[in-house]
Amino acid sequence: MADYRADAVTLEQLMALAIIDDHTAQDALARFVGIDAYTEAGGGLRRDLFADETQGVYLADAALLETLAHDKLASMTDQVRGEGWAWVDTVPSLTPAELYGFARTRRDRRAPNKTEAKRIAKLQARQQAIDDQLNAEEAEDIAEKEAQALYAESDRIGAELDAIHESLLTYPAETLPLAGAIVTVDHTGAITVHRGLLREAESKVLKQQEQWMAAHRGRVNAVMVGVGAAFDYHAGTIKRAPKWMQNAGVEWLHRLCSEPRRLWKRYLMTNTIFIAKAMLQLLRC
Repeated sequence: MADYRADAVTLEQLMALAIIDDHTAQDALARFVGIDAYTEAGGGLRRDLFADETQGVYLADAALLETLAHDKLASMTDQVRGEGWAWVDTVPSLTPAELYGFARTRRDRRAPNKTEAKRIAKLQARQQAIDDQLNAEEAEDIAEKEAQALYAESDRIGAELDAIHESLLTYPAETLPLAGAIVTVDHTGAITVHRGLLREAESKVLKQQEQWMAAHRGRVNAVMVGVGAAFDYHAGTIKRAPKWMQNAGVEWLHRLCSEPRRLWKRYLMTNTIFIAKAMLQLLRC
């Protein structure tokens, strides 16, 4: 307010700053978009009294920054959409609470091929050698600079091993017609993709299908792929709930209102029984 009274910041800039409660998120988007790209697009800056080149500088136009980040993520979104997910959203600023609202599909681990297995063995052997060297009785004689280099190498090996093991985890084909992905920017300003996300309705459908397929495994002489209402959604025979209802987790209410005769028992009776039994179990604890 002092800057506004002194005419150091406009009312529009002040209002824009007021809606940016999380400067950490803004900093991440700023690193991703780039200050030059932001200012070239007409974005304004606000500087604190003691601001320098890296600290105390705030981007006044939050909406513009979000738009630029969204546009820059477009190519990655198209790439992820090509993987076959049921839906892919671009969300430049995604909070942990928002991400926590999604269920996750399971992932299966495939066996590494010869090249991957050879690389894993080589990295593990080197990492073990470094650990042995750092934990040996003679470790006290290692110079500090050399020890730091060994720790850094061990960290790099660990990161590469994590990346390899992550690449071995695959999503079952039957989850793709139900699950989705979100393309976003993490706290460091790097692109991050959260795959295998399930909204509430899809999560319930997948669980029911997986239970049936697990019970009939070996008894059905065919490949079983659970799709639930996915075909109906894609064919347009079932209309999805409005976006705000999906995000609020009340898509079940839209489905209940659309098919009350078929779904009333599932949502009103079955869910009520579940809640009652869950409460009884909590009271017994």
